[in-house]
Amino acid sequence: MSERLKIAFSGYELTVNYSPGIEARTYGPPENCWPAEGPEIEVLEGTLEGRELTPAECAEREESGEAYDQMVEAASDVLHADADAHADRLYDELRDEGLL
Repeated sequence: MSERLKIAFSGYELTVNYSPGIEARTYGPPENCWPAEGPEIEVLEGTLEGRELTPAECAEREESGEAYDQMVEAASDVLHADADAHADRLYDELRDEGLL
């Protein structure tokens, strides 16, 4: 599952497709097991301190190990913050309707 997110770090503001990866399943019948898959990130567009990045510069960000790790961390933070905010809204709606 890939999410389109806006992330910011170290002067960059990027729009990315982010997939958090999956944990390995190593128990049960072999046909129900699978290896872990790491996170994936694709830079769609972005700016560095207000200057628009070229497609080549976007691709370079994906290939840089340190920048890649920073992008994954920023995307994960955004994804989790969105999920937490969504859960809070649902809780508030259920409470307001007297269902909790």
